[in-house]
Parts: sequence; structure tokens; C-alpha cells
Amino acid sequence: MNRIRTRTARRGSAVVGGLLVVGLSAAALAGCAKHEPEPEPVEESPSPTAPVLAPLTGEEMPDFDLNHAAVTVKVPNANDGARPQVNLNSADLVYEEQVEGGITRYVAVYHSRLPGLVGPVRSARPTDTSLVSPIGGAFVYSGSHSAFDEVLGSMAATRIDESHADVLTRDDSWGRGAPNNLFAHPQTALAALDDDARTAQPAAQFAYATKDQPASAAQSGDALTGLSVSVGADAPRRWTWDAAQSRWVRSTAKGQIDSTLQGDSADAAQPEQIAADNVVVIRSVLGQPYDLGAKGLSPRYQLDGASGQGYVLSGGRVLDVLWSKADAASPFVLTAADGAGEVRLQPGSSWVELVPDGSGQAVPEGRTAA
Repeated sequence: MNRIRTRTARRGSAVVGGLLVVGLSAAALAGCAKHEPEPEPVEESPSPTAPVLAPLTGEEMPDFDLNHAAVTVKVPNANDGARPQVNLNSADLVYEEQVEGGITRYVAVYHSRLPGLVGPVRSARPTDTSLVSPIGGAFVYSGSHSAFDEVLGSMAATRIDESHADVLTRDDSWGRGAPNNLFAHPQTALAALDDDARTAQPAAQFAYATKDQPASAAQSGDALTGLSVSVGADAPRRWTWDAAQSRWVRSTAKGQIDSTLQGDSADAAQPEQIAADNVVVIRSVLGQPYDLGAKGLSPRYQLDGASGQGYVLSGGRVLDVLWSKADAASPFVLTAADGAGEVRLQPGSSWVELVPDGSGQAVPEGRTAA
């Protein structure tokens, strides 16, 4: 505010006159101030918020509650009534591993979507510790052989077996007999965790493309017509690119659709071809197997503290990669074989094929250099 300064007057009348002038001036100023328009309020633009990304898919999911643990379920793939499995297409990640007898089993990981049930459910194997420990949360399985007790006991996840009758239930409505009538309830498995474990979001297992950085294989990989893969001799499969879906779809070696039933009840479930946004091939040597007696030899992959070669399929293309895994608690790290750096997957679901060196195979077909 401006300050009005006056000189000392020789006569009182001069002082009074000066005060009157000052008073009138102040009143005039005050009157003018009353009629000045109020300034318009300035609306501040909200600061942009980072997109909500699902850690196991890299997808933007702003309307979903992702502040919870993952639920991993051990699913069989033997030709003994286990197929078609239920709700495999709802998984964020699926690992396929070889077990005894050349058959395979799946380690299906659910986080961004938790279906009402998953199954069938079968027993754990030693390799599961290396796959589930980086994810944490709940690991649901039907039991295990006593030979695996030590290695499974080191798993950095809460193990939930058939002793939890509310999580694993027998359901004959799917037309399957034991052991393939056992199903897991992921929501119930999540609720069974301790408070701290239940609200612990899993760490990302792979790097994903962004708006500024496209998927590595889609950007610089080679074209191909398909990928033949055999994790176990019992279940050779083929992945092909479906341009209409912009996804990889899975078939048997004979060209039959490899399907899953999607739905939470036998009467409402619909068959779908197994599909994924990425296919990751991890070639690994097998260590000393576990001797299960009459059940045969159960292999264990050498993944922890190891490295090797593989492929990544994204966006209809294939890229040669190198993989490494520091220890049981660490996820796989994928880098381009040509030295271009870390490999980014397409946001979405991924199938990881654990191909044993020697007994398995993974062959890109019709490959054409970029």
C-alpha cells in the first residue's frame, strides 16, 4: 500500500486541510477499489499420473486392483484326462517344464485376472522353486514326493496343498476322475495368505515394450511361419502367428487345436485355443535327476546361477536371445544375442517353454531375415 507523507504545518488550519485532502483521497481510492472486478480463479491442470501397469504383463490396467499377490497353480499336461485344462488363457504367465516320463506340466501364474477356478491340479517338482520364488504369493499344488522336501522348502512363496480344503476341491462335474478332478480356487488361495503376503504385488519378471520403445522381436526380429517346440516327448507343440488376433496360437504337432476351457463351471465353460502375446524359449541343461523309484527319474533344470540361449516371439517375429538367472529368487534376464541390450516383450500374456538341451527342441520354421 502507498504511504502518504505530509510536511509539518505552521498553522493548525493547514494541518486540518491536509488531513481532509488525504481522507478524501483515501475514500476515493477505496470507492474505486470496491468497483474493481474480482480476478477470475485460475484452474490448475491436474498433474499427469503414471499409467497403472500389471507387473506380470506390462499392460495398462487403470480400473483393476493390482495391489495383491499372485497365485500360481501347478497344472498337469499328461494325456491321461488332464486335457483340456481349465482357464489357462486367464494366466499372465505359463511355464512349461518337463517332468518324469517325458511328460510336461504347467506352472500357471495368475495376477491381473483371478478366475473362479483353475485345474486340474497336480503335484510340485523341484524346478518349481526356481520359477515361483521370484514371484512369491501363493503356490497351489496337490502335494509332492518326499525327495523334493528340501528344495521345495526353500521356495520364497506360501505353499498351499490339498490340506487346505477350501482352496483345493474335488469336482466331478467336469467329467474327470481322480487325479484330474482336483481344482484350485485362486481367490480363496489369495485370502489364505497372511496380510503382508496377500497385499504384496509381484515383481515384474520381464521387461515390456512402451509407447516409446516397441517390443524387441517385433522391431528387429526375423519373420517366421511357426515355431515347433518339444519340452517333453509326450507333448510336441507348434506356435503360429494369428494375424486376426495379433497373438500366437498353439496346436499339436499334428495340427490339432491345443485348447483350454474358459469358464468357472462345466456347463458354462467354452473351449478356446491356447494363445499368448509372447512365446519365450529358454534352453537349459538338466541336472542330476531325482530317483523316484517305480515312478522313474524326475529331472530338475539348472536355471539358478546359469545362462543359455533361446528365442523370443513377439508381434509375428522371432529374435535370438541370451538368458541368465542370478539365483532362485531372481527372475530371468533376457538380452538380444546380437548385443542390442535388454529384450522387451509385447505387453500381454507370455508362455515360457523350458526346453531341455538334448531331449527337447525348439525350431523356428520358415525363418526369413529381417
